[in-house]
Amino acid sequence: MLLTFRLLLSRNGFLWTAHAVPYILIRNLFKHCRIPILDRHMKQLEKKYNLPGINCAEINYSIWKNWDWERKAGEEWTLSEEWKQSLINDVMLKYIERDKSVLEIGPGAGRWTETLQKISKDVTIVDISDRCIEICKKRFSQCDNITYFVTGGSNLDFIPGETIDFVWSHDVFVHINPEDTERYLEEFSRILRKGGRGIIHHSKDGGLHGGWRSSMTDELFVKLLSKYGLSLVTQFDSWGKNGEFDVHYYHDTFTVFEK
Repeated sequence: MLLTFRLLLSRNGFLWTAHAVPYILIRNLFKHCRIPILDRHMKQLEKKYNLPGINCAEINYSIWKNWDWERKAGEEWTLSEEWKQSLINDVMLKYIERDKSVLEIGPGAGRWTETLQKISKDVTIVDISDRCIEICKKRFSQCDNITYFVTGGSNLDFIPGETIDFVWSHDVFVHINPEDTERYLEEFSRILRKGGRGIIHHSKDGGLHGGWRSSMTDELFVKLLSKYGLSLVTQFDSWGKNGEFDVHYYHDTFTVFEK
């Protein structure tokens, strides 16, 4: 934690960090707690001084390398078993075809990898945290269709061009700043086959509702897609038979795009 605070201070300065420290401490004590005043002030400072905030690669690495993955294996962010199963059935399986090559960005402890490896010909999982990759290697040691990589940020040069059919990422791009997100989209354009598709969960209102969200918006994401020759399929923030499941709490969205 001390290393994370030092990184926050070095990357964002004293004023921003003075807001971030109580924000993090309160969030650690009260899970899913919103602190709207701190949220707004931090975002205002990031915009005014062009600060990376909490969503740069170095800070993300420090946070997720030191996360207690053994305790709940990432399921602490699962709202309910019904919510998770509907996300698999009505989102993942709706947009990802079976027996194809899939790239997952940010598997954590393998929360979604478990399903992806069952439905895919092969799965490439990429994480900024070497610890997460080691956890996944142990968890999926009996699976012969998974390839593992650690990335320093948004570089995917270890994946050959036009070899991936689908990209999946949930609860990851909400924490990636717009600059790094843009670099990922440029890489997706390179590695996706023609007709390949991406399904990305990200913040849609610039992170104004907390949750360590990045400054990404739904409009900016679509603009960046167009810049790299990717086409918007749809954006949505709820799913299920009657839209009963959603990512409304922190004002997130899903973007589905195609090459």
